Amino acid sequence: MGLASLALCVGLAVAFAMRARRAGRGRLATMLASLTLFAGCVVTVLATLHAATIVSLRVAAWQSGGRFGYDFRFYSLMLLAGVLAAAGVSLARHAPRLSRAEPEARRRTLVLLVALFAVNAPLAPLQGFAIGVGALALALFVLLAAVKKPFRG
Repeated sequence: MGLASLALCVGLAVAFAMRARRAGRGRLATMLASLTLFAGCVVTVLATLHAATIVSLRVAAWQSGGRFGYDFRFYSLMLLAGVLAAAGVSLARHAPRLSRAEPEARRRTLVLLVALFAVNAPLAPLQGFAIGVGALALALFVLLAAVKKPFRG
């Protein structure tokens, strides 16, 4: 992940936190929502870069005389990118509701984080970025699961 992409994700999370605080949202809920937005942005960027790399490698092989070839490996790697991007976008979409301390948003985010970890855990021995995404999902899950106070319905 490039420095510019990371800076974009940090900038989005900081801008979101400032806006939520100006709107009168609680500090704890705003912090958790901002971290969720940051995680969603990081996962989405990584998934997009993953897809772009897979396609560009396939195109490069095709241009050097090979065939483009749609096979199960290409399909599964693109499917992984789609699943990760959907999870990242969903995390980002939950952030505003988390900042309002909605219990249902917390529950849905926890379920999504478990799914994100479950997708990345088996990939850790094969792909380095799966370790980072899995660790990010696990850390955010532990933090969100431990903090219940602002989310009481």
